[in-house]
Amino acid sequence: MSRAANRSSPPAQRPADQARRQRAVELYQQGDAAGAEKEVRRLLKRAPKDLQLREFLGLVLVRGRRFDEGVRAIQGAIDDGYKQPSAYSNLSLAFAAAGRLEDAIAAARQGVALAPKSGDMHLTLGNWLKNAGHVVEAKAAYQAAIDCDPKLLNAVTSLGNLHAALGERAEAIACYRKVLAQKPNDVAAFYHLAISEKSGQAAIGPETIQRFQAIARSGRLPPYDAAMVANALGHLAEREGNYPVAFGYFARANELRCQVDRQRKKVHDRAAHSRHVDHLTEAFPAALFETPSSAASDSRRPIVIVGMPRSGTTLIDQLLAKHPDVAAGGERLELPLIAARLPSYPGRPSRWSVPQIRGWTERYLADLDRVDQTAPRVTDKYPSNFLHLGLLARLVPGARIVHCRRDALDTCLSCFTQNFAQGNVFSHDMSDIAAYYKDYHRLMAHWRQVLPMPIVEVDYDALTSRPEPALRALLEELELPWAPECLTPEAATNPIFTASQWQARQPINNRAVGRWRNFQAQLGPLIAELGDLAQGAAGASIFTERVELSS
Repeated sequence: MSRAANRSSPPAQRPADQARRQRAVELYQQGDAAGAEKEVRRLLKRAPKDLQLREFLGLVLVRGRRFDEGVRAIQGAIDDGYKQPSAYSNLSLAFAAAGRLEDAIAAARQGVALAPKSGDMHLTLGNWLKNAGHVVEAKAAYQAAIDCDPKLLNAVTSLGNLHAALGERAEAIACYRKVLAQKPNDVAAFYHLAISEKSGQAAIGPETIQRFQAIARSGRLPPYDAAMVANALGHLAEREGNYPVAFGYFARANELRCQVDRQRKKVHDRAAHSRHVDHLTEAFPAALFETPSSAASDSRRPIVIVGMPRSGTTLIDQLLAKHPDVAAGGERLELPLIAARLPSYPGRPSRWSVPQIRGWTERYLADLDRVDQTAPRVTDKYPSNFLHLGLLARLVPGARIVHCRRDALDTCLSCFTQNFAQGNVFSHDMSDIAAYYKDYHRLMAHWRQVLPMPIVEVDYDALTSRPEPALRALLEELELPWAPECLTPEAATNPIFTASQWQARQPINNRAVGRWRNFQAQLGPLIAELGDLAQGAAGASIFTERVELSS
């Protein structure tokens, strides 16, 4: 046995230590990072050379959002001899959580080098390559995972999801069917097949649908899986015009997601969120922007697309992606990552130092360079960045903001019926959705009053009803020349990883406008909570006004 192997082997454990280790794992799995860290540190006092335990401490720190410490703990265990493929896999996870995707890819490649026949390692590498936008390499990694282990169905599903992101519907459906052929009750494959554009009864088959209806009734699935099944059945029922049945499935899916939220201790706190919006409006008054920081950038490259989730941000990103002067960045997380690292954000922006602003600005612009280093403009499409527009204005006041607005009821219903992979916890409860929408609405009103750069308002209904006049107005506001190819988002080849990946690849249409009317009988409480906002919340946009004037 090598010295490294000797050093990495955990020492013999007392029964009490074994129980404590098991307790730490349970706390970690329950999302209690503080409790798990406490147990692990007690164990490390008795066994400071337990490299496996030090690696686990790194995972616990990452779970507690202490990303840099987590990276150091896992890297330290590896440097001291714990050179296991799983350690590199976990190191890549820590890097990814810290927003360091290229480092995550490098760590995963080291794991693959150590275990070239491990399907799991190739799968991990594929995931980070996909997240970094390296879709060709990600495809190869997923295929390598399948070649190593044909029974690794997660890799087949992941390959299907990548095909879906690229608009390759037939290939995506083939992957999902392949999984269901080997594992008829596979929840993920059924869900993705159900939401694939133009799929449904014909693509899935009535026997499969009936099987999953029975699975849903059985109550035997874990809550997260059961929620996916209920959501998929909801979409299938809606496609058949069975709206009361569909809403029942959507409501059940969200009840189950609320259970998962409670288990993970990630329940949406609407009061805390409302206070956060209060703090943002207080921290970023108009006076703050009267004198730009000397460290801010005058770059006009960023086109920052914001709005409520499901408000049309992906469609706008796709339209702009076809413009010869624009590179589509998709959902960029750099602004929220910068905000997460700021102590007591939003704190007091007036006290941010010149070196701090310069560093954050350089980091933000470097992220756009990772998308494209030559395009005159780059989109940054992350709907919830409406929370960070004050930060953006302090870093890059030359950026252009595109605000996507959609009818309040259509927006809130779409949030309720969408099975978001992560985040948007507010969408699991109709009252939370209404409260979140109202906070979003008032914060955007604040930004319009105080920000030093214009906010270009895009009305979803106007855009989808009369695309060309709306698009011409948008490009004019962004100081971009007219490009007719922007009217054909279905011809775009860039990957889409958002919930709108199928809808955004269709020719521009207004089929989703007024969707809420199909569920009007079920939306009484939402309409009451939204109040005046439920009456045409989007209002008349600059596009609507211009169309009316020219007609």
